[in-house]
Amino acid sequence: MGFASTAATFRCAVRVRRHDGTEWVDGKSVMQMLMLACTHGTTIEVQTDGPDERDALDTLMRLIDSRFEEE
Repeated sequence: MGFASTAATFRCAVRVRRHDGTEWVDGKSVMQMLMLACTHGTTIEVQTDGPDERDALDTLMRLIDSRFEEE
């Protein structure tokens, strides 16, 4: 499962930006995530805000740490 589809399973807002950028995008939108043009090794910042924000952040960090379960 990808970042946007995982983020979309939560009620909270999910925002993402490249660490070297200033533009925040909706982490639930595949198109907006593609606009970040992140490649392997890109550092990103993730913000969650809402009723299940902690669960969302924990789940998304595990997904990133597992390299999107590709191994």
